[in-house]
Amino acid sequence: MLFRSAAHSVSPAQSLVYVAGLLLVLMSSFGMLLMHKERADEALVRQATVDALTGAYNRGPFAEFADRELARAQRAGAPVSLMMLDIDRFKSINDNHGHPAGDQVLRHFAARVNHCLRKGDLLVRYGGEEFCVLLPGISAEGATNIAERIRSEVASSPIRIGE
Repeated sequence: MLFRSAAHSVSPAQSLVYVAGLLLVLMSSFGMLLMHKERADEALVRQATVDALTGAYNRGPFAEFADRELARAQRAGAPVSLMMLDIDRFKSINDNHGHPAGDQVLRHFAARVNHCLRKGDLLVRYGGEEFCVLLPGISAEGATNIAERIRSEVASSPIRIGE
């Protein structure tokens, strides 16, 4: 029978099951919304801190990272080094081969630099073709060795664009 007569009443247990089911559906929906919001917030933080093209950190959060690392190094009496890297003649790449080629060079360069760094080192895209590397626990001599390793890695892995 699909319809109940007016004389048939709903028991308190049936009402309780109905309300509990409704609450379960509402709570599940709310939980899903919270999970979606958390993922969206994580994506926004990543967009604000990481350069989408190169995967290096953006310039924005760099000062915060550097301040924190410098304070830690000062407390521990440990060295910390900072390197500035710049791609020579990058403007001519964009001018002669177009911006997509320049983007390819930037991605390749960042990958080669990351290959030379340790897990705790920080690569930052500071400007168009300018990068910084923060090296916690590395002295000036060690930074010079890493800089040479980066130079050698980049020089030994040319990138071919078109013909």
